[in-house]
Parts: sequence; structure tokens; C-alpha cells
Amino acid sequence: MSVPGSFAVLRVLWLLSVFGTVLPLDGGMLFPRESTSREVKELNGLWDFRPDGSPNRNEGFEKAWHKRRLAEVSGSGDCFKTVTQFSHALNVSWVNGEKVTEHEGGHLPFEAEISSLIRRDPTKPCRITIAVNNTLTLETLPPGTIQYMNDRTRYPDGFFVQNIDFDFFNYAGIHRPVLLYTTPKVYVDDIIVETNFMDNTGKFISNFLTSTKEYLDSSLHLLLSTTGSGITTTTDINHFAPANGCYILETKEERDISETSTYEDLYTLPVGIRTVNVTKTQFLINNKPFYFHGVNKHEDSDIRGKGLDWPLIVKDFNLIKWLGANSFRTSHYPYAEEILQMCDRHGIVVIDELSLNASLYINVNNICFPCRTLIKHTKALDHTRPVTYITDSNYARDKGAPFVDVVCVNSYFSWYHDPGHLEVIPIQLNAQFENWYGKYKKPIIQSEYGADALPGLHMDPPMMFTEEYQNALLQSYHDVFDQKRKQYVIGELIWNFADFMTAQAIHRVVGNKKGIFTRQRQPKAAAFILRRRYWRLANETWRLPPWTKYPCSL
Repeated sequence: MSVPGSFAVLRVLWLLSVFGTVLPLDGGMLFPRESTSREVKELNGLWDFRPDGSPNRNEGFEKAWHKRRLAEVSGSGDCFKTVTQFSHALNVSWVNGEKVTEHEGGHLPFEAEISSLIRRDPTKPCRITIAVNNTLTLETLPPGTIQYMNDRTRYPDGFFVQNIDFDFFNYAGIHRPVLLYTTPKVYVDDIIVETNFMDNTGKFISNFLTSTKEYLDSSLHLLLSTTGSGITTTTDINHFAPANGCYILETKEERDISETSTYEDLYTLPVGIRTVNVTKTQFLINNKPFYFHGVNKHEDSDIRGKGLDWPLIVKDFNLIKWLGANSFRTSHYPYAEEILQMCDRHGIVVIDELSLNASLYINVNNICFPCRTLIKHTKALDHTRPVTYITDSNYARDKGAPFVDVVCVNSYFSWYHDPGHLEVIPIQLNAQFENWYGKYKKPIIQSEYGADALPGLHMDPPMMFTEEYQNALLQSYHDVFDQKRKQYVIGELIWNFADFMTAQAIHRVVGNKKGIFTRQRQPKAAAFILRRRYWRLANETWRLPPWTKYPCSL
């Protein structure tokens, strides 16, 4: 790749995952975008891969596999090329045999500057080596425990199992892009944009290191211009739907270093004008009530597992739009930024759930350090998103309720509780809402509900695991939602958008089957029930999904 002049700084951004303890996000981490001053090169594709099967899983470090090509490493099985997925707990990265960074956790990006390492001999190829460990402990996100089986009458020597307390598959590998990108030595490091909205006037309040800022509308036309940080207003906001309204913010940093040389950095960022307010009974976007009707999702599919798959992403968003949904909840980890960017483009509101099982982390005084840090990282990445989002920590049941503006409740009446008894749903669901609202006086979202259904399995009267039972359960929930949304219930999110893989268990038949679509994205009968309901809700509330009127092409 060409490097623009002698002022460029080269960085590698691993989007596969991060829970950074080495490289904090305090300085910002803008998504890599090409511009007149920046280049981005994808390092995706086939990687050489070698598993470490030694008893202590430490042979790779002891014998310094990172010092040479993995094809030259011997003694630990065959080396093969693979495209794989990864939900790892620990990562160490080297460039040309030299360590550049390490981190713990999963699902957030991390980066390292590698300019000095790849410029020593530009005629030689550059080798990037990544050691990954998907062992989960009580200090990782998501958490887990390792259990060693010492009974030699039942298990072989060294036998252990990874215990987990979450209901999705613990994939391993590199499952998000690895990018090489350049910046000038003086560059835009972070952009903070606050917005306000009143009547037909939108307001940008911006604060970043730049001498010239230009605001462009979603058609990439110059909308307004200002110099220096400060407040800028516009009345051209007719296309601001409650969850949408995108402008392209073009930011320049110019710095004269001599009479003949100038550093210039250009970064383009999609932003949206929107305000969010919460009352005791409503969720307001741009001062208008918003009712969430959408889905929970997983990054999961055949073949690719968690691997970022653009055709699949496009298919999923088309299905979300077909449903008439206006929102979805990430489950149970921060999603790839590319998916959130698609939400920006289509005006889908996001509930951004954090990666944790709260019952393992809560102490009597505060959320644990990993939780606090993950919240910080997630907000740092999402603070400029055009589309409204909520951070859902889902921790310790009602222990977190006093500290939030909106209460999200998960319940599976007539499935995990009183299985098969559909008649109890109206009583128990109504009691649930009354108890939560009576105690906290905060609006409530039913953030999970549903039932497993094996596609093509039918029975009358409805029996568990049939499509008829899933339909009947949803209808019973919906009847109560219709009563309570006139009071303080502000949303409903079905579990789940599509069937997904889980660990093997006696209550799972090749994964979780609560999807309204199959894992191959084919609709079950429940998908048509949701589609009729969601379009009716959109029309009743005059809150049609933003893409029906104002698609935002970024």
C-alpha cells in the first residue's frame, strides 16, 4: 500500500475484540475511514493457525512461536489456514516478532501503532501474529469457570470442562476485521458532538481539535459551515424522524510545521440530531413518545458462526424492515461497529446490552471493575451514533433498577415457569408489570420473552416446541402489552430474531430455537404474527420506521 508522504503514522486496528487494559480509550478510537489524508487496508482473509495442545497450553509462549512463521513451528499438530470466529478472553499481538499490545475481554476494538516495526526493512514482508485464549473465568467477559475432573475412573488425565452461565456458543478465533490504517502525525483523535432539538431547529454542540468544520446533509451536500468549536444551529431538519436524521460531519485538522510543510487530517463522521428524555411513563425521542417494537439478536449463523458476514447482515436488516421493527437489542455483548453503522443507515434504535452475567459480578457497594470499564468503553465507542441507543447492563435483577431511567424486564412465563400452562400468562405478566412499576415508577421495556419452536412441528391443541405453541404464547403476551402500553410499558422485544447455536445441553436441540426465523433466516409462523403486529403499532402511533420515509445513505 502507498503511504501519503513522510508524515504518516501506521496503526493496526483489531476490530475482533477488546477489553483494553494496555491501550485505554481515553484518547478516543474513531472507526477507520478513508479520506484524503487516511488510508485503510483490510488484513482479512486466510490466516495460518496452530492450536496449542500442550498440557499447560503455554508451549506457544515458551517456544516463541511468534518469532517465525507458524508453518515453521513443529511439535504441536498440523498448521492450516482458516477463517474462524472468536469470542476470546485473552489476546497478545506481535508484529514481526515484537510484542505490540495485549488485552483481556471480548467484543470491543483495540489498536496499536506499528510505524517503527514495519519500516525497518520495507522490502521484507510484515508478519502479524495473534495469540488468543478463549478460556473464561470470573474475571473475563463473558464470565465462566474451569472445572478439572480428577476422578481417573471416569475421566482421562488432564480432563477439564469450561463451565459457562450464558446461553450462546463460545466461539473461538478471529471473527471481526483486522485493519491497517494511516494518519498524519497530527490527526483528529476523537470527536465529541452533542445535539439538541426544539420545534424545527436542531443544534450541534461540538468539541474537537479542528480549525475548520463543515456539516453536510445526508445527500452529501454542504449544509452549513463554521470555524472553531462551538454551537451551530440549522432549521433544515424536516427529515428528522425520531430514530434517524443523519448528517455527515466533516472534520479537518490543519497544522503548519514550517513555511513549506503542513499536516492535514480529514475525518468524516455520521452524526444525528436527536434528544432523549424519559418521564415516569414515556420514552421521548426529539420530544415525541417512542414505543420500542423489535427483536433481540445474536451474531450467529451457519458456517460463519460469529464471523462478520456482510451478505448475512444485509439479509438480517431486510428482514427487520420486513417485520416493521424499529429497534433491536444486542445480546449479550457489544456488536461489531459495522452492524451499528447499519442501524444508523436504516434508523433502527439500539439497546446496547453489555457482555456480562451480573449475578457473578455484583458486590454490595458497586458494579465490578470489569462492568464499569466495559460501560465506559461501550459509551466511548457509541457516543456519536446518529441513532438513539440505550446501554443495558442487565445486572443483578432489581439491584440495578434504582440507578437506571428505564427498567428492562426478561420473563418466560409458560416456558421456564409453569411450562405448558398458557392460561397463567395474563395473570403473571400483569402482576410483573404492576410490581415493577409500583416499586420504581419508571417506564418498562419487556426486553425478552418467547418460546422455542421447531420449524415444521405442528400440533393441536398447542404443545410446547410446536409453532402453534409459540404463536399462542406470543399472542397472550401481546394482549397484556396492549393494556400496559397505554400506561407505562414502552416497548417489547421478542426473544429471538433467529435460532442460534448454544452449548450442548439436554434442553437444547442443536441450539436455541426461540427464533421467529430459523438459523437459515426462513420464517416460522410467529414471524407473520410479529409482522402484522409491528406494522399495526407503527401506524397506530404514527411512528413509521424512519427508513420508510427518510433513508440515510452514508
